[in-house]
Amino acid sequence: MKKECYFISLILKPRETMAKLEKDPHKIFKSFRCMLIMSLLYGLASFCISLNNIPSSLKPCLNLPEDRYYFYQSFFICPVIISGWLLMSGFGFLLSKALKGKGDFENILVFTGYCIAVPTYITLLADLITSLTQYSKLVDARWWADQISTFGTWPFYFLWTIMLAEVVLIILYLSIAFIKTQNFTKVKSTIIALITFIIYQSFLLLFIR
Repeated sequence: MKKECYFISLILKPRETMAKLEKDPHKIFKSFRCMLIMSLLYGLASFCISLNNIPSSLKPCLNLPEDRYYFYQSFFICPVIISGWLLMSGFGFLLSKALKGKGDFENILVFTGYCIAVPTYITLLADLITSLTQYSKLVDARWWADQISTFGTWPFYFLWTIMLAEVVLIILYLSIAFIKTQNFTKVKSTIIALITFIIYQSFLLLFIR
């Protein structure tokens, strides 16, 4: 059987990719692998950020030293992301069933994994690149931290643009996934996608800064 690169094809042809993924006998493993790689790379990004000794711009919910928060986060970010994925998949399944959806949990789990992982690389790559440029002294770390939190600066707009792009793509892919798995209308699927994304992001915000 020809091996499919679902990661790339999802970007180019999301509907066709989900149709192929649904028939793949190893789809759960592949979705988990996709999420695991992304979350481990985000752990690496957090570690790179910690090298610059800059505290989080948001006050952490966990009782950890703010100046070392990103270092500790590099170890627990992976299980947090995986847990958030399982949580949103379960909630999406229950909500779909309550609205008379026709799909099963397995396909929701598989699709949401790819729907989260692929767009997250937008901010993941940005965090890796900016943290490494700061560590190499090409960009002053404290200057960058001040700029991204100051309205009107180009780093501020850059940060919010990539975050917005990630959110829009996740919701777009999730809405397609719920259309595919549950046979919902576009409006209903978009609403469910938005709700499940809020569940996922809210869970992440408890731990990740």
